[in-house]
Amino acid sequence: MGAVMGGAATLIGSTPQLTAQGILETMSTVKFGFFDFTPVGLIVIAMLVLYVGFIGYPLSKRMWKEPETPPKAVDSPYGPPKGERGRMIRTAVIFGLTVLSFAFNLLPLELTALLSAIACVLFGCISHKKAMAAIEWDLCLRLAACLGLAEAVSVSGGDELMAGFLLRFVNGDSSPWLVFASMVLFSQVLTQFMSNSTVIVIFLPIAISLCEGLGYSVMPFAVGITMGASMAVATPMANGTIAMALIANYKFSDYVKYAGPTAVISFIIIVLLVPVLYPII
Repeated sequence: MGAVMGGAATLIGSTPQLTAQGILETMSTVKFGFFDFTPVGLIVIAMLVLYVGFIGYPLSKRMWKEPETPPKAVDSPYGPPKGERGRMIRTAVIFGLTVLSFAFNLLPLELTALLSAIACVLFGCISHKKAMAAIEWDLCLRLAACLGLAEAVSVSGGDELMAGFLLRFVNGDSSPWLVFASMVLFSQVLTQFMSNSTVIVIFLPIAISLCEGLGYSVMPFAVGITMGASMAVATPMANGTIAMALIANYKFSDYVKYAGPTAVISFIIIVLLVPVLYPII
């Protein structure tokens, strides 16, 4: 849960933000900055920490009984080997420079990422064979396919068709905040059962067309829908990160009981704070 929700706090934290960025660059003049998600993302993280500490931990003790004799941790008096320390330092320096470049837009996002990866290989942080083996090719293909699907929806006029259908129920007299909250709600509910990138591909083009038709700002809808799609923790179907926990023999209902409240609270945080930071009109 920490990895999923924490990843929503910056532009490069997880795939949904990058998927949304690609759609925005294709369909509008709006672009995300590196820290556009951070104010709301940090509040969501703080909420998660408080929830896990004061509600989730007591709840987990009732849901999953602890073993009678928990394994004892063994402390090693030795640190990493000398060669490994140098590698760790070089990696930390490259990581720090990468974050600075992302934060202050010193270079384009894709160029920064490419140069950082090359630097890791050149300075011996990782061998090129291990680097190639570590690439999540299925993730790369999924991201490319999602962007292609979004482009197809836009070129074929599917986004305008779906936006037109929504406009039958939404007009200039409708509350902009209610329209925004509805879009975030739909994206957050659907993302519990399908890929969050797919949800963004479906809803973000519709939101862009809807904003153009009603004169709303695209930015709050883009941030809200993207963050809503990133709050996928309430079911094991939500995303691959959550699904990996299934090896611990959790049941489907365990995710709903334990993580469901955080999904509801995060929705409230998003719909209340995003319009304040990025006015809808």
